Amino acid sequence: MDSAAHDSELTDKERGERARAAYDLYAAQYGPEIADLIADLIADLAHLADADSDKTGDQTLRTAAMHYGAELPEREAEYLFVPSDIGHAAARLLGDEWTAESWPWGVGAFLEHAEHGVFSVGVDDEGDFGVRLDGAPKVLPEFYEGSAADGLNAVAEWLADAVRMIIERAGRQA
Repeated sequence: MDSAAHDSELTDKERGERARAAYDLYAAQYGPEIADLIADLIADLAHLADADSDKTGDQTLRTAAMHYGAELPEREAEYLFVPSDIGHAAARLLGDEWTAESWPWGVGAFLEHAEHGVFSVGVDDEGDFGVRLDGAPKVLPEFYEGSAADGLNAVAEWLADAVRMIIERAGRQA
């Protein structure tokens, strides 16, 4: 975890001020061209991690989000992510040729690949989270046996594996 955050009594404002110098330099150089400077700076830092770190930018962003989330007060929401978040995370795990499109309100997502088709990801009428290959009723869907408490990364990894398993099953039935 972020040792600076846990070893000090800094307020949110004080933590923000630690990053102010980097932000000010970035804003001075790129400010007029960029609408959301903080998001762009964070994205550029992820690219820096790709180039100069043993972690990928994605891993660095997830770690940073975990650190930031751990420092926030307890959330009142029951769920920290929605099914469309899982779909987008799984698309990144599946590779560059996969896309994810969120359903309204984040209640699900479509995962799509030019060769393998469209997969629907969401919660069924019985409250089970799962994935199915659209247009292939004979190919059985997969359902997650854990819970949202397992965390976004674990559920996304399961989803990516489930999609691969469905693709393999569909290929055997073709």
